[in-house]
Amino acid sequence: MAAARVRPLRPADRAPLREALAACPEFSAHEVDVAVELIDAELARTADYVHLVAEMDEPGAGAARVAGYVCIAPIPLTDHAWNLYWICVHPRVQGHGVGRRLMASAEAHVRAARGALLVLETSGRDDYAATRGFYGACGWEAEARIRDFYRPGDDIVYYVRRLGDRAKE
Repeated sequence: MAAARVRPLRPADRAPLREALAACPEFSAHEVDVAVELIDAELARTADYVHLVAEMDEPGAGAARVAGYVCIAPIPLTDHAWNLYWICVHPRVQGHGVGRRLMASAEAHVRAARGALLVLETSGRDDYAATRGFYGACGWEAEARIRDFYRPGDDIVYYVRRLGDRAKE
């Protein structure tokens, strides 16, 4: 399978990104709807979200297919911090480096915008253990946990990725 290429969001990406989100068992139907709302906000240019889309050539698929995406945005009232709101890789191509390519592209985008800190939140549920392991393998550090945040037994875990110390520039 060919390496993923990352590019900006296009209107035609909406349906395949919804499909990728819905194919991931960790995401509820409501979470999929929220993720698509952020896609729509960028397409309508009503918010500062940035969606970077991975596509790749897959055997038998003909043209390149959307493989996943990452959604980032600057955090209001900060001068260098960004949120990573969503990262999704379609299950059919998980394990082929798409997630790492998306993470690296998000970090490069934030650095180019003079950002120095990326923050993400995720679930502490057992079914998110592989996701949290992926974040650690990409150099993210678990920074904080709030117990029973989403619902009893479902903690929120905050991860950070420090991209540089602007104060030393």
